[in-house]
Amino acid sequence: MTAYQQVATKLFLYILLVPITMSNSWSSTGSNQDTASYLDSKADNADKCIDDSKPAVSSCSSAEDSLCTDDGPVASSSNAVVLYRPTALHAFRQETKKYSFVKTELVIKQKWEDIGVAAVVWDAAVVLAEYLEKNSEEFSLRGKRVVELGAGTGLVSMVAALLGAKVIATDRKLALQFLQENIQDNFPCIKDENGLCEQDDKRISVKELDWGQNHKQFHPIFDYIVGADIVYIEETFEHLLETMLHLTSSSRKSRILLSCRIRYERDERFLKMMSNHFVVKEIHHDDKRDIKIYVGDRER
Repeated sequence: MTAYQQVATKLFLYILLVPITMSNSWSSTGSNQDTASYLDSKADNADKCIDDSKPAVSSCSSAEDSLCTDDGPVASSSNAVVLYRPTALHAFRQETKKYSFVKTELVIKQKWEDIGVAAVVWDAAVVLAEYLEKNSEEFSLRGKRVVELGAGTGLVSMVAALLGAKVIATDRKLALQFLQENIQDNFPCIKDENGLCEQDDKRISVKELDWGQNHKQFHPIFDYIVGADIVYIEETFEHLLETMLHLTSSSRKSRILLSCRIRYERDERFLKMMSNHFVVKEIHHDDKRDIKIYVGDRER
């Protein structure tokens, strides 16, 4: 891994590694420096499980409920740093994942080492895709205009398109090329005599959207604004909400569908922020994967 990728990996682990409790050897007045050092050591050890340049640790090859360390996986206990279930770092290293939706096989590429969190399939995306297919009568997408925020690998956008929607899959600039590749691999367009994609075959288009920055370039014409596991960095909350408000500003029928794993109290705070402007309801809870789906209807 490059130095940048290692920093990004540590940031990702800081977000997901919970709960953190002090071992009995630490005093109740332990310093912040001690805590930071402890987290650094755990992040470095976890990094060994996902760095191709380092020897594989066989005991960490399947660590859904554990964190890789030099001595093997850390068990889930009151004195251990544990990952929220069912997150498994080893799963992010799979080059491809296969799914079947709407009688169609989708092959999704992943590039965890190269791009990071935007290039892996998260449980929240799978749960939302499943929900949309199973509830296609209640949330009919045929002929509807859908925009996905933080689309990542594009799984939810692809399923929405298979269900008949006209979709814009969005993400930040760093992830766009990879997102486009995944969509192109699964949705090869119909080509004209010149070998160019026919314009009316664009069931999914890919566009850059940096929340709170260029969101006003998007006309608020969408029936559904969807997002999977996009609520986890508090510094982005105001920009995300601003973007949602803009995208739903011109239609009383615009709806937001968010699929989330609530990891921290701050994630709950975003839902409260959102409820100041939308009527927010939990409509589904996948107990096994601990994923909740919320619908938000704009208050007028």
